[in-house]
Amino acid sequence: VSYLLENIPKSIQKKMPLQIQLAHWITQQEHSYDASLLIRSLQAIQEEKDIFNKGLHILVVEQLLLEKEIILEKEGRLLLENIHKSWTINEIQENKELFKEVACIHAEYLLFLRSREIQTSSLPQAFIESFQKEETFMKLFELFN
Repeated sequence: VSYLLENIPKSIQKKMPLQIQLAHWITQQEHSYDASLLIRSLQAIQEEKDIFNKGLHILVVEQLLLEKEIILEKEGRLLLENIHKSWTINEIQENKELFKEVACIHAEYLLFLRSREIQTSSLPQAFIESFQKEETFMKLFELFN
């Protein structure tokens, strides 16, 4: 996938489905990731209409950010924050298992940024209200505060 995508013109890559963009990003070497591809991926996730797919894609992205220890620039952090704040409590409750993972990985990423002395936003209130009885999330939330 990586070889193919490296040889496809950028103009065509921008029109590819999000899954292919993410596959390209996943296959990139740790220190040579394409920041513009990451921003385009976050923008595509933000525009995703299907709540489950949106949650699943952001989970993949934030896991990769943590694994590769990627510090998003301000624009990327703002996109990430907007995506997380876009979900309602009802949407989270309808896909509770997925969003429990999303909330935990998001909290972990924000803690990672704070460990690098980067100013972060707070956790979305919808996550806090939805998972206040979930032990794993609350342990992360306690570290966050």
